[in-house]
Amino acid sequence: MFPYKTLRTKASVYFASGFTLLWIICNMVLYYEFKKTVWNNFDKQMNARASLILNSTTINPRLVPLPQSGENFMIIHTDSYGTTDTLFMPPPKLLNTLQAERHIRLEEETSEGKLSIQYSIPSDEIYKSINKINYVFILAFIAELILAVAIGYWLSGKLIKPVKKVIQLADDTDLQNNTLLLEEPKDKDELKDLVTSFNRMLLRIREQSDLQKTFFASASHELRTPLSIMQTRLQILLHHNSLTGEVRKIYQDQLANVKRMAGMVNDFLLMGELQNGDMQVNKTTCDLSDIITTIIVKNKDRKNVRNLNFKISFIPSHVPFTVKADEDKLYIILNNLITNSLKYSPEASVIDISLHGTKENHMAIRIKNEIREGVTPDISAVKKSFYHSKPLNGEGAGLGLWIANKLSELNNFNLTLSIKGNTFEAVLHLCHTPPGSERQ
Repeated sequence: MFPYKTLRTKASVYFASGFTLLWIICNMVLYYEFKKTVWNNFDKQMNARASLILNSTTINPRLVPLPQSGENFMIIHTDSYGTTDTLFMPPPKLLNTLQAERHIRLEEETSEGKLSIQYSIPSDEIYKSINKINYVFILAFIAELILAVAIGYWLSGKLIKPVKKVIQLADDTDLQNNTLLLEEPKDKDELKDLVTSFNRMLLRIREQSDLQKTFFASASHELRTPLSIMQTRLQILLHHNSLTGEVRKIYQDQLANVKRMAGMVNDFLLMGELQNGDMQVNKTTCDLSDIITTIIVKNKDRKNVRNLNFKISFIPSHVPFTVKADEDKLYIILNNLITNSLKYSPEASVIDISLHGTKENHMAIRIKNEIREGVTPDISAVKKSFYHSKPLNGEGAGLGLWIANKLSELNNFNLTLSIKGNTFEAVLHLCHTPPGSERQ
């Protein structure tokens, strides 16, 4: 089993397996043909020598050639009556060797009867040669296997490279990002069909994305004016002292709902600007303490309803907490982070806001709050648009942290979000402006 069952690994294994199987079959055939040829040549050599010995042997007078160095043979004469006579027999020790070694038997008819010879010569060198070839084939097999895996991995990488591009583009494609089309291969094969089909899908996604953006922008613009009128009229009605307590409560609830809808509309408009890349950054020198104070005052009613408190710390207190940034965008970022803490903190808890400054002009704003019961956010998804850790229940459209993150990227800030136990923490890293800097 392979630890990584990727397509490239599988292709490498299949290629190496097929190539190795073919290599084994071909080399087994070559090995056995080589072995057969060697033994055939050896047998022919013994046949030739055995025939020469028989031709040199006579019965009357009895003449038998002497064995040469390494030769071993036995000659038997059989007359016409079937009587056998051993003309030459090696010593017992050599006779046993003759029976054990590779040998041949030849017979020849003569006028005096029949001569037969059992002949052998040492075959150690033949076995050594065959064993050497065997070792060479084994080493070649190991080298071939390594080479086949390497070539298979390289070839599969070349073949799968376009598929990886499709995968990467698919990972990078969503309704919030511009979709880039893949270049279609010149060869007319399955890969071209895949890329063509994928590009058609991307075009449909782009079309749907454009329609969605247009709808949000149009709907948001259309809703902004009537919502503003409704909010103004409700605020005027609430200034009348003639309203009874029950009627005033109804108007207050309506005003709160209108403000919530107006906030959602503003978020949709802001989302459209961020997606289209139409937003400009106008940096000025901003005082963070003023921005945070304004946000806290604005959310005073929401804080009081749930009996929440703010704890604000400036560390160290003598550092000027000013930054060079787009003040409107920075206000939206901090407001979204603080209102997110107000939404999801348990009643009667404390939201901790601390500003940390250093001598290296680095500044961090840390916002910590406990997470109320029933809310289980997924930290890997909190920066995504329309994400909610629980079903929508009058708590916005799930765009707050997404907008804060996008605006942070636009201003070259670094926003990190984390959950430790039941504590949610947002840290905004930026650089503060030294004293004496002029406004731009």
